Amino acid sequence: MALRAALKWLKSVKGQFQIYYKLGTEQPEYILDFIAEIDSTMFIAGAKTRTDISAQEVEAKVAAVVRARLRLCCNLRK
Repeated sequence: MALRAALKWLKSVKGQFQIYYKLGTEQPEYILDFIAEIDSTMFIAGAKTRTDISAQEVEAKVAAVVRARLRLCCNLRK
């Protein structure tokens, strides 16, 4: 996905989405790199090096985003 193909995109700021991930004993906020809309789909995009893809912190952020998305979807259906 290229951001230039996006219909709309934004760079999030601290506190905008309030997604927190667990890393050891800490629970830092995950500030999303970019959110892009392509056709009728929203994507969360983040720039990572090949060696960082499997890093514990990256995996924790992905899990937090999945949980947040599921909560949002459930709330929208109620």
